[in-house]
Amino acid sequence: MMAMKKVLNLCDKHGFVKPVWKGAEVSSLKFGPIGEFLVNNVRQEWYLGNVIDRNDNVFPIHSHASQLSGLGIEEPFCQIKSLCQGVLPFGIAQTICDGTLIHKQINDTTPPHAAFNPSHRTCLRSLLFVSPTDGRQKFYTWQQKRKMWWRKFSSHPGRFSLSDIIETRSEDKNVDGNDLRVNILAEFDWGPTIVETVHLSSLSSSQLSNEQLEALKVKQGHKHVLPDVVECILSLEVASLAFLCDAFSESSKRLLLRLHRRLAPLKVGFVVNLSDSSVSDRLLEVAKHLSLSLRQKAVSTLMLPDIIKKSQDLQINRNDEMGIPFTIILSDSTLNDGIIHLYSRETTLKEQVHISKVPDYVKLLVKNF
Repeated sequence: MMAMKKVLNLCDKHGFVKPVWKGAEVSSLKFGPIGEFLVNNVRQEWYLGNVIDRNDNVFPIHSHASQLSGLGIEEPFCQIKSLCQGVLPFGIAQTICDGTLIHKQINDTTPPHAAFNPSHRTCLRSLLFVSPTDGRQKFYTWQQKRKMWWRKFSSHPGRFSLSDIIETRSEDKNVDGNDLRVNILAEFDWGPTIVETVHLSSLSSSQLSNEQLEALKVKQGHKHVLPDVVECILSLEVASLAFLCDAFSESSKRLLLRLHRRLAPLKVGFVVNLSDSSVSDRLLEVAKHLSLSLRQKAVSTLMLPDIIKKSQDLQINRNDEMGIPFTIILSDSTLNDGIIHLYSRETTLKEQVHISKVPDYVKLLVKNF
């Protein structure tokens, strides 16, 4: 519990997450202004992995929990089936803006740590409709893909693993197949936490109305069949908190968040290292210009007014605690030769870069990692 408190205290300090404590337990969590950047980045990476970077045709939809009944996707399913000319596989990537009940129903096998049980959840749900003969293979493929997605953005990839597969044989004679479920687990000091569930289900004709049955059937050869469904579901809030806990690092000298640069809320911070206070205003203007140039390249920056007042070490430590992967250090000589030092949180090394090349170079560093 002490480790969790340290993570939450650091996150609260810098505006990631504000915990509401009830005794020794966290009763709720509220994401702050920096945390909202993180949540948005996690959502974007999930979207890229589940919609854009796919061999199959996958289309996004957005819904409220109150709109869900059964699969809750009959109408968009028909539209997508028509668009794909009825040929499997195809998929739906669904954002459910209040999916608290859905997430609890799916992950009810292991009670989560209190901090990983927010009162509101945005569920990100991927549904892949496949031929019944391909269901199991797709299920095994996607559990591995989803595990690798978590490991890709982790500073401790071995933390994320798959649980044993839970198999439930259907009692419905009309269903030729099994119900398979596997959880993706994150192992922390306080125990394992379920961060995502991958589920294979065979649709049952007896559980569907005639209208739903006709809507969900697809043509396979000379027959019309109900597809198998591979479902991947996670909570956006739980995923963001899991990445924060994964990134937390403590040494004798400092605390820091080793957030993956694609997830980091802010990519670049600034430090002005002065030896001559008479040029402070000019260097501050240079820093503001660089910040604007980076933002125009879609690189988020932290530009604070105290960069000409605090020491270089204090500012770098603050940026490290906030998970900022790069810090631009300007000095008196920058005004003469246009050279800045680019500090990397990951390597703690500094490299010289000319001001004119900074925006494109930093964008490349963030994009290609």
